[in-house]
Parts: sequence; structure tokens; C-alpha cells
Amino acid sequence: MIKTKNIFALLFSIAILACFNVKAFWAEAGTSGVYVEDGSVFQGQELSISEWYFDKSAGVALEEVGGASTVALKTKDAGKIFTSRTAVTASEEIEECLYVTIGMSIKSLLEGRKFGFVFGSPALLGNIDAAGTTFLWFENSGNGFNYGLKRFGTGGESVLVSESYISSDTASELAIEIAVSGGGRINFNLNGEPVYSSSKDGEVSAEGYLGFAQDGKKSLSSNEKTEIYITDLNIVNRFYNRPENPLVVRADFSGNMFNTEEWHLQSKASVPNGGIFVDDGALRFDGSGQNGFFGTNYQYSNFVLEYDLFDVKTTVTTENDGWVNGVSYWQGVEFGIDGDISATSSRNEGIHYLVYFSTGIDNATGERTSDDTKMGFIAKGKYITTSVALPDKYSMFKEGFEGKVRVRLSVIDGKMKVSLKLVEEYGYTDIFSYEFANGYTPFGYVSLHGEGNQFTPGRQYYGASYFTLDNIQIVNYDKKPNTVKIGFESNIVEPTKDYPYINTWTDDYLVIFTKGKGRK
Repeated sequence: MIKTKNIFALLFSIAILACFNVKAFWAEAGTSGVYVEDGSVFQGQELSISEWYFDKSAGVALEEVGGASTVALKTKDAGKIFTSRTAVTASEEIEECLYVTIGMSIKSLLEGRKFGFVFGSPALLGNIDAAGTTFLWFENSGNGFNYGLKRFGTGGESVLVSESYISSDTASELAIEIAVSGGGRINFNLNGEPVYSSSKDGEVSAEGYLGFAQDGKKSLSSNEKTEIYITDLNIVNRFYNRPENPLVVRADFSGNMFNTEEWHLQSKASVPNGGIFVDDGALRFDGSGQNGFFGTNYQYSNFVLEYDLFDVKTTVTTENDGWVNGVSYWQGVEFGIDGDISATSSRNEGIHYLVYFSTGIDNATGERTSDDTKMGFIAKGKYITTSVALPDKYSMFKEGFEGKVRVRLSVIDGKMKVSLKLVEEYGYTDIFSYEFANGYTPFGYVSLHGEGNQFTPGRQYYGASYFTLDNIQIVNYDKKPNTVKIGFESNIVEPTKDYPYINTWTDDYLVIFTKGKGRK
């Protein structure tokens, strides 16, 4: 069973641009995914020491070459010259666990030294030939350059690619591509041509630190330096992150209860006495307002969520105080929620993901402006779609609709799908699908939301959510899930018991002390 761990996919892109704009992708995913980390290889016109280990005195700098910013390595040092501070994590099931492309220009190399790219190194610092390290090296041949690929082990080194020759012209514009599986197979291409492909597992290891290094001894001559320019560097690491959670979690609200060890309820009102209530064996959004939700107490990556949605308010009503109560606002699901859900005070589709169902509402009257129901999807603040029209038989926001629609949202291996069916139907109808970039799978809590805001200027009505949810279920779809067992704690709070009051004081005692006469 694999322990929960933040998955990362590190993406550095040192592009041939007038100014480098580099981001590292950070993603937490259940099976495989990519995550973009804030920060960059360069910050302004400086290399980022928070992302990479290097010594400026070793001749590592950002330079403009041919109108483009590049990382220039003009060094006489030996050892690890420029190393990522983030180690690669490997999972055997991932076919392409580590993927690296390098654009590199070799101008000169110190004689008797090998310069190149290392990965699988067990330590950020330390020797290049430490067991587990793979070294793609280049060497000065006198009239050009040689290169090779070798792996260091506890019993010495194994040669994967024997010494081969490339001309100086070829070395001035190299395109290197390395792909490593979680099982330890490597594919190595040079300038678009395949050079080596493993025939068995275990030849190399993706796990560990990576970067650029030079073997041998430090040059004593200030005039003798290796001169390398890194024009493009792209590193992606994918691996499994299996968060700990129950395999299946259900809430059918029988007995008006749910398990607070599995679910978290936050009620908000948008009308007097409104909110989210468990009543009559279901979860009712009855005049609920913005930021009210019913969410999981565990984080998920690959999951399937199902729930019944019905009793949507589709007509305008007038309250006793004369205010107009409009039709129901949208109902939706937010996922990929980070942080502590019990401390969450609001939804935030600007950094999370939101699938929602709605209809048009007149801002002045609170009435419907459309006869159909549409689905929308927002991904981290970007509206992917707002107008997926539901088939009429699932149009739960349409006036007069009386059915129960079962919603099914699946997020598995970087792919999202939304499907619907009537409760009495056998099969689902797929209405929308979406594929996240780079196989990214969102990770975090999952919650069901409504919307409402009675205080918006210019509105002459209560704007709130009115619908009912039931039979809520979320299932962990991670491969080899990391499951936990939990207990049960009801949402129903038992009132404090009344205890009978027994007066043990006698009348004589009270009379004596009332008169202040002390003891009898």
C-alpha cells in the first residue's frame, strides 16, 4: 500500500525567447498527473536558487545568446554543476515516469573530462558515480566530440551506449530526448534519431536527483573551461499518489443522519431562516446562500461521485414580507479543493474546478429566462463551457419538471466525464467530457454546492438555492487504492439530559443562616 504523497510533475521550459518565462508544473494526481510549481528556473534575469542548486562562482549564469536567454555553463569545476533541488519519484506502473528533453549547444569541453546530464542520483550533492546514477556524457575527441551512456551500480558501471562520435557542427545544436519508465527501462534519442532502447526492466532508475555534471578534477587554469549553452530544458515526472480515504462513502440520510467522519456540512442562508438541512431523509438546500456546501472529509484523486438531484424550485413566489423569492440558483460540484475543508469558508472556482447545472434568471424579477437547463464547467477560473444543453428529460431546472435526475461525475486518469440518468433508468447518458492537459488529475476534497445572495444591489428579490440532494456516493477509483477504515459519528447532537434537582438543605438551616446567627 503506497503512502499518500504529494505528486509532482516538474516542467521546466527554457525556451529560445527574448526573455525566459519558465514555470514548473505541480499537480497532485491519483494515478498520473502533472503539477506546475510556482517559480521558475529564472526569476527576472537571475537563475532561481530555490529550484536549482548551483554555485555562481562555478561559471553558471543566464546569458543572452543570439537574442535569446540561455543558461550558460562556462566552468572548470567538477561534480554536479547545475542540479534540480526536487527529486524525481518513481512508480513502477507508470510507462513514462520521467521524460526529459534538452536543447544543448557544446562549444568546448575540457580535455580528459566528461560533461553531461545525470539522473537517478541518490543525493542532491555527492559523487557523480554514486550507485543508481545514469550519466549521459560528452567528451572532447580532438576533432569533434564523443558521447556515451552509462549506469553506475554497487558493483561498478554498466555501459548502455558505447562511445560514439559526433562532429562539432552536430554538437553545436543537440536535441536530447530521454524517457524512463517506472520499471527502469530507458529510451534515448539524439537529434530525432533513436540511439538506445531497453529490452528489460531495471537497467536504469528514474528515482532521484537530476541535472548537469562534469567528472574528473577541477581545472587549475582560468583559461581552460567547458563552455555549454542550455537552450531548452523540459522535465516531466509522473507517478502515482494514492491518498488515504475510504473506498466507498455513502450518505442516504436515513433517519436524517449522515456520518460526520465522512462528510462535512456548512450551512449558509440567503433568505430568513434559510440554509442547508437534513430533513425527511434527504439533504435540502432550502433558501441556502453562497458558500454553503456538503463535502467530503477525505481527499480524492480518481473518483466517481453520484447523487440524486430533484425538487428544484422553478417558479417565483412571494413571501409574507412582500419580498419576491426567485427560482433556484444553480447546483454544482467543486473538486480539487486544497487546504482543510472543515476550515473552508467559501468555494473558489478560481483555483479549483466547478461543474454546475443552471438556467437563466432575470436579475430584476427572479424569474426564469430560459426553458432549458444547461451545464457549465470552470477550471481554475477559466470558463471551459457554459452552454451544454441537457436533454429535455433531464432538464431539472425547467418549470414543471418532476423527475429525479441522478448525476454522475467521474474524474479518472486525467479525464472528466459528466453523465445523467433518471433514477428509474438503467444506463447513463454522457453529456460532457474533458481531458486535462498533460494527464493531470486534480486532487483534493469534493463538495456539493448551491448559490445565493440576497444582498446584491439592484435585486428586488431573495436569490437562493432550492433543491434536494439524496443518495450521495463517492467511490475511490485509484489503482491499488490506499484505503482506511473509519467509525461513525452522527450529525444529530443529542440534547443534554435533564437531571432532577434535590434540595438537601433543611428549613431550620435556611432560617438560621438567613438571620446570620451561625450554627444552631
